[in-house]
Formats: sequence, structure tokens, C-alpha cells
Amino acid sequence: MMSLLSIAKYALQIVKDLSRSHVAHSANALICEHKGRMRNLFSSSSKLLSKLSAFRKTSSLASMTNLPSTQLGVLTTRSSNVLQTFPVPSPGKNEVLVQNVAVASNPKDWKIPTRFDSYAFIEGNDVAGNIVKVGEGVTEYKGGERVAAFTKMGTKDNKYGAYAQYSVAPASTTFPIPESTSYEEASTLPLAVMTAAIGLFKRLAIPEPPFPAITSSAHTTEQKGIIINGASSSVGAFAVQLAKRAGLFVVGVAGSSKDYAKSVGADVIVDYREHKDDALVRS
Repeated sequence: MMSLLSIAKYALQIVKDLSRSHVAHSANALICEHKGRMRNLFSSSSKLLSKLSAFRKTSSLASMTNLPSTQLGVLTTRSSNVLQTFPVPSPGKNEVLVQNVAVASNPKDWKIPTRFDSYAFIEGNDVAGNIVKVGEGVTEYKGGERVAAFTKMGTKDNKYGAYAQYSVAPASTTFPIPESTSYEEASTLPLAVMTAAIGLFKRLAIPEPPFPAITSSAHTTEQKGIIINGASSSVGAFAVQLAKRAGLFVVGVAGSSKDYAKSVGADVIVDYREHKDDALVRS
């Protein structure tokens, strides 16, 4: 399994390769796909997002020795999203506290709460911002670093929620981001890139790509191929790019956003709307 640092290297290179319109495409696709529930979540989070935007514009960092005691966060239940006040959490052993500048949304952020009648927690797990406090055992960060992070899922502990001004994340799933990568771009990486990387290099045991990426001139006549369903989705688009960096010939399956899948590297696109049942397999 490739290390988080390796995944981060490829992810940041992918972001460098993508235009901002591609990042916006992923966000718009997500909103269109689940526009009802996502609009509700975004609307309820508008004041919080304004606060995060203010952090970005001023680039102000909370003092590591003078953190506020409370913060704003979005409490999500099965039927509502409410902006309210929460305590600022403290990082535990091998954890860091991030002052969020941008957070990313995923479909599971609204799906999970709908499955439980008594669910009432801060959702989200993709964050980008600045480290303001480190826990015991953390040596790679001191505070002040620009980072993106994947917090812990399914803990029922609000300190790991992303829809808040501060979030706690394991140091092992936190990675530094360069000045050339915006907080907004970096926040879209953790869950989607890690899911794609685990699927390719762990589940399918595809050999890890070298760094820098393999170029077309390095391909051999025995180049292996892979079929990626949902090639224009957030995870799918990253899977396409990681697969290409591993030297694979990529066949992407997509629909109305097939041009996007092609633009991020798929060699061949199969439009599932043009084929039915076995015809899709034969194509």
C-alpha cells in the first residue's frame, strides 16, 4: 500500500494539472446529483462558510496558546442542519487541530444522518486550513503549517467533524500543501483521492506508480488496461489520473460528463447511455 505522503504527492500533482474549472465541475456535479439535500446543507452552513472565507482572506491564525473556547459548527440530524456553538476541541495523542479555511462535501455527509433517527453530530471529513495545535507524539508538525486532512469517520465525536471552524485529524492522514495549491482545491482531495488510491493499489493490488508519473513514451506494447466506472465522478476522476500515472490504459465509463473524464486522462470513453445490458459490456 502506498504511503499517505505518496498519495499526497500524486494528488497535488493532479491538482496542479487541473484547471479551476475542473474543480468547479466536480462541485457542480455533486450539487446537481443531490441538489435537494446538499442545498439544504449548504444553506444551513452559509454563515459558517462566511467565517471560513474570512479566515482565507485575512490569513489570520489563532494563537496556539490563546485559542478561543468556543466555535461555530453545523449540527446535522436526520431532518435538519443547524448552525450553533460548540467547544473548540483539543487534539489527542498523534492528532492535530486544524483551523479550517475550506471544507469539502461528500454524498455520505447527508446520507449517513438519514439512516439514524437519533443522529445529531457535526458531519464532514475533508478539511484544509492551518495547524494551530498538535497532540502528544506529533513530531512532523509544530503549528502554522498549511495542510489538508481526512478526519475520522463514524466516531460520533464532534471534534472530527468538518463543518466547523476547527477540526481534529490524525497526523497520519494530514499532509502539507504548497502555496501554489489553494485551500479550496486541497479540501477536495482527502476522501476522494484516498478512496481511489485504496481501490487501485490496495484492493486491486495494482503496482504503485513511480514519481514523477510514467509518460506515454515509457509505455510498452504489453500495457495493461483498466475499466473505471463513474469516470467523471470525484473518486472516478482521481482514479483515472492515478491509473494513468501507474502506466495503465484507461477505459472510462461515463454519461453526460464524459468529456470531463476524457479531459483528465481517460484513453477511451464508453457512454453508458448509448448501450443497454450486454451491449455495454461488448462495447
